[in-house]
Parts: sequence; structure tokens; C-alpha cells
Amino acid sequence: MKQQFYYWDTLNFIWQPFVQAPYQQFRDWAVRIIHYTPTVVDGLLMYDTLYYDIDTLDEAIYYRSVRLSSIDTVTQWFRSLYSIERFYSIKRILKIKQTMNGHNFMEYTIDSIWQGFYRTIVYDYNYDSLNRLFYVENRGGLTNPSGGYEEFVYDSIGFMNYHHANDWTMVRNADYYEYYSYFDTAAVKIIKPMWDERPMVCPNSSYQPTLLVAGGCGPYQYHWYPSDGLSSDTVLNPTITVTDSMNYTVIVNDNAGHSDTILYSIGPIYSVALSVDTSNYNGPAILTAIEYPFADYQWYNNGV
Repeated sequence: MKQQFYYWDTLNFIWQPFVQAPYQQFRDWAVRIIHYTPTVVDGLLMYDTLYYDIDTLDEAIYYRSVRLSSIDTVTQWFRSLYSIERFYSIKRILKIKQTMNGHNFMEYTIDSIWQGFYRTIVYDYNYDSLNRLFYVENRGGLTNPSGGYEEFVYDSIGFMNYHHANDWTMVRNADYYEYYSYFDTAAVKIIKPMWDERPMVCPNSSYQPTLLVAGGCGPYQYHWYPSDGLSSDTVLNPTITVTDSMNYTVIVNDNAGHSDTILYSIGPIYSVALSVDTSNYNGPAILTAIEYPFADYQWYNNGV
């Protein structure tokens, strides 16, 4: 059985017939949408082109755009920004995305050929048994090696609570982190951001937490135990003067009788100090270091 294929003409606002053929023999696309945007390039009226090809049988989507930037009217060479994206899906779940983009040139002849593509960028999408996206990896796209990845972590009830993205090239490596918190609007909750899990500050200096309160019914009442080093023990984020490591209990009560409690810890960062005692010539040298949280030691012999 043959089917008639059409594309949407955005200049004339009508569907234009393209070809009539059996669907199994015409595998490129089932529906094509073409969008033309008039533009003036080097004094000539041209049309930037955007293609959407949708294959409903294979559940693949093909996207292509051409934006003209200059024309050499003598040699009939066109310069444009050309990009292609193809999406592959399995059971309506996106698995792979491939892209090509860059500044390209085309000689305007009967059999025109585009030249100068950048390398293809390939995205691999990984899903868990519940069809939740948990890892994405990409590679390619530049003349030198490059790539990146993304991680998604979910809590016990299915909400995403952590997202980490990495982007690398031969000369740089960048990481981005996002943390999410969820709460029941009917109950009050104190939210402690990840960066405030255990802040470390210089001795005898001040620090102000960044706690948040959500849900419940205001106004809220706050209380910190103990009150040592606090500018106030009845506000959400008091100024803390740090002289020693402290563990505080923070309580919030709302106007409807709901409450929530968290533990908040803070401590000073001591200056690094390392001494060596070699007075005992018949025994090993004694190393003494000021201990502080998260200390890291490395040994070297002749710089190695």
C-alpha cells in the first residue's frame, strides 16, 4: 500500500505533496516540517531553512538547520552555520542523540555539496529498571578530544535529589552540581543545604548558616541549643562566633503545632603545623601534627 508524504510549507502556509511510496521503502521520514525564514545576505534575499523529520514507525526524529551568513557571488560559494541532530529512541525512551554542527561551505551547482563539518557529537542515555534517566555521556564535536557526562540520583520515593554534570576538553575540566530538597507542604521542615553540612571557618571568626524553612503555617518560632557563640538563639540563621567545634540542636515550630528538628555542626580550621623530633638518635623520629578534621598526609622521597 502506497502512502502520500507531505511537508509543511511555511511560506505559503500549506502542506505540499512530496512523494507517494510504500512506507517501508521510504525510511527517511514520515512527516517533514520545513520552516523558511527570509534573510538578507550580502544584499541578496535568501532563506534560512529549518527541517524537522519525524519517523513515527522507528520513533526517530531528525533535525537540520541552515543559516546563511555570506555569499561569494563570483564563485557561487555559500557560507552558513549548519547543524544536524538525530534522535534514536527505544520504546519511546531516548537512547542516543547524534549532532553535527559548525561553519560550512556549499558550492551552488546542480549537485551542491556541503563541506567542512565538525566531528559528530554522540550522546548515550542510560535508564534504570524504572525508566529513569541516571547517566548521560557525550563525546566528540571538536577537532581535539572532548566530552562529558551527567549523573542523576533519586531518593527512595523516586524524586531526583542530586545532579552532577562534567564537561572536559584537553585544557580544562569543569564540574557542576545541583541538589534538590522536597517537603510536605502540610508539615514544617528545616532544610540544611549540602554546603552547610559541616562548615569549617577560621578560629575566632564569624559564620552565618543558610538554613531554610518550608511548609507548615507561619509565623514560625525558632530555638537553638545551646546558645554558646550565637548572636541570637531565637532566629533561623544567627551569626556564630567559632572558637571550638560545636553541635547545635535547631528546632522550628509553626502556628499549627507542627515542628522539625535538625543537628547543626560547625568547627574551626586550625593552621597546619608539623614538627619533627630527632633527639632520640637510637629510635625513630617523632612527627607531631595539629589534628583537625579532613587532614590529608602525603610522604615524599626526593620529590616523589
